[in-house]
Amino acid sequence: STRSLASTGLNPALVNGDVSVHRNGSIVIKEISKKEIKPSKPGARTGLKEAIRSMKLPHHFTANDVYDGLTAAGFQFPDQQDVKGSIRDALLSLRMCEKPELKIIVKGKSNSPNIYEWIRNGNGLLI
Repeated sequence: STRSLASTGLNPALVNGDVSVHRNGSIVIKEISKKEIKPSKPGARTGLKEAIRSMKLPHHFTANDVYDGLTAAGFQFPDQQDVKGSIRDALLSLRMCEKPELKIIVKGKSNSPNIYEWIRNGNGLLI
């Protein structure tokens, strides 16, 4: 018979293998081969573009507006080391795809950001 890992005080996330805790208190860890953690493939879906599409943004907005809205909503960014870079890349993708959804209305210079707006059809609806 075995007890749960939680009853041992071991953190399951830090144990690499199957753990058995016997009634007498002995702990047996059967090692599992470590798998190489591979970064996600370029272009893998992270939900960032979908989150940007669903945001309530001003008519004209910047990448900083997107960042502020996503962080306020608690969005988990795919690349925690370069959050603003992830937003920049997502905005670029929304702007440069086969059917662009965004356009730059004021190109940023030096330390000023690009100003974006959604591309709308003749009825004022987002394309």
